Amino acid sequence: MGTVYEEEKDYFVFVVSKVVGYELTAKDDYTIDVKVVRTENTDSASVNVELEITEDIDGLFALETEQVSFEAGSSEAYARII
Repeated sequence: MGTVYEEEKDYFVFVVSKVVGYELTAKDDYTIDVKVVRTENTDSASVNVELEITEDIDGLFALETEQVSFEAGSSEAYARII
């Protein structure tokens, strides 16, 4: 399991892996969708996400949006890196 983010509610949101290996191609418009999961899926929810920028990737990647939205009943959502 990757990094766990605890919200003020009684559930957790986390990325599945801390390291994602992915080949960027023109077919997917050079973007990466990173799966984010949560433990409680009864209601819809939005959580803030951030991309930890290290020296070797500074200026290369960014998040499309700083929020991930989960639909009611869904435990999975995706953060898009552009």
